[in-house]
Amino acid sequence: MFVPESLRLQVLAMCHDSLPAGHFGHAKTMSLVSRQF
Repeated sequence: MFVPESLRLQVLAMCHDSLPAGHFGHAKTMSLVSRQF
């Protein structure tokens, strides 16, 4: 998966910090990012 550097923090925050997403570790967060983008 490729996310432009300018959007990486925003994408990770959306998938890691939101209440519905919970607070997962690295592997689960990356899996969530991959499924959504």
